[in-house]
Amino acid sequence: MSGFSEIYNNLNEFLNLRLFVIDDSPLTLKKIILALILLALGWVISKWISRNVAQRLLLKFGISAGEASAFKMLFFYILLVLWVFIVLNFVHVPLTIFTVLGGVVAIGVGFGSQNIMNNFISGLILLLERPIRVGDIIEIEDKSGKVVQIGARSTKILLFDNIDFVVPNSVLLEKSFNNLTLSDDKIRSKITVTVDYGCQIEKVQELLLKIAQSHTAILKDPAPNVILTDLSTDGLVFNLFIWTLLSAKISKTQVESDVRSKIYNMFAEHGIVLTYQLNVALKQYV
Repeated sequence: MSGFSEIYNNLNEFLNLRLFVIDDSPLTLKKIILALILLALGWVISKWISRNVAQRLLLKFGISAGEASAFKMLFFYILLVLWVFIVLNFVHVPLTIFTVLGGVVAIGVGFGSQNIMNNFISGLILLLERPIRVGDIIEIEDKSGKVVQIGARSTKILLFDNIDFVVPNSVLLEKSFNNLTLSDDKIRSKITVTVDYGCQIEKVQELLLKIAQSHTAILKDPAPNVILTDLSTDGLVFNLFIWTLLSAKISKTQVESDVRSKIYNMFAEHGIVLTYQLNVALKQYV
């Protein structure tokens, strides 16, 4: 027993070793270890509380997933800061320790943590200003995808080919990007068709509108629209404008493909010649 008692006394003496004194309050190794344990516990608890509160708000008040995510992140940081002060008070560490730690942090910033702080602050700005939200579909650096997470350091975007694209938060503030769903999730497509000069304009317009109106993924409001845009050397140029929802199960690209297929088949049935078909036919006799 004396051996265990001696080990305990040595360990206790080691843990109570004074590292330095701040405002007549000694900072010991025991306090530091206890503070780290409590801070880790506070991190887990803050995550759990913020996540559950956000889920309750989402269900009870019907707020969007993006708003719930922004609230969860901000609430987490608030809880974490409060927990830090509670832990410091519990282990009797004076707040003036931040004066000492401030110099250490400043040195760390000077040696490369500028980007970390920049991205962290940028993340807070994104959550407050909300140029993007979780669930938005954006285009950045020639890539398109859905925002799935706005974190403390970076934002994760799930590209349409199912690849996770991680962007530092500062990039989203410093560079331009297209948010296709910031106001709403409606998007317009333009399908260009060029026909022979011998075709009836009214008939072409009628068929294009009929094709657009028959597709279930094309919106009725705004309604499809056909415009004769040019009298080119190749023929009559029509633009069919259609509106779809980005949140729909069928993609915008698939809708455009369906419409082009129907145009090709229906024009063939009604004897309307696409100028490309006409040019190919003429080349066969050259």
